[in-house]
Amino acid sequence: MKIKQLGILSVGVALATLGTGAAQAASVTVNNFSFETPSTPNFSPVITGWTVSSGNAGVQLFNATQFTSGVPDGSQAALIAFNGGSIRQDVAATYQAGTRYTLNLFAGIRLDEPGNFTLPNSTISLRRSDNNTVLSSFTFNQSSFSSRGVFLSFNTSYLAGIADQGAGIRISIDRPNNGGTQLVFDNVTLNATPVPEPSSLLGYITLGGLMLGGAVRKARK
Repeated sequence: MKIKQLGILSVGVALATLGTGAAQAASVTVNNFSFETPSTPNFSPVITGWTVSSGNAGVQLFNATQFTSGVPDGSQAALIAFNGGSIRQDVAATYQAGTRYTLNLFAGIRLDEPGNFTLPNSTISLRRSDNNTVLSSFTFNQSSFSSRGVFLSFNTSYLAGIADQGAGIRISIDRPNNGGTQLVFDNVTLNATPVPEPSSLLGYITLGGLMLGGAVRKARK
């Protein structure tokens, strides 16, 4: 009997905590996320897997002269030059209602550019690929960095709704034509995390609590 009660107790605890546990994030494939192709000894205006929709952008090989600890992933990173530009990628996945999408990248400012060159407002965004609607974005600039030669992480997230169901996912990185320093970035990732509906959470917690309470009462008899 005690073994049976212990089993009920375990199930009750599991159900009570299931709804409150963090949902598991799944990685969404971003092609050429660390900008290692094409391989170049210096700079290439081609970014495999990405579309340069405007301006001057490309991939470049970086070292400790530009960034103290190198780039976050691999040996190359992407850049958008001082005269601005935009790059984008339509990933293979589509938006699913009730799922939170988080776009993250690492951006940095080169050590070897003049100190009076500053980074203007630059933006990462999640969009719909069918109409390019911006669903979520984050803007950063020179003041976001405490020093040059290092990379910092920036992200934006969006909880997809019914209206987004099945729409294509577009990720975009933009820098205006305002002069100043290059925008250098690397290791672009996209994660999808299911968000349980409140009614589902309440159901798990209530059922778990009832089973847990029943097991405790039986154990006391």
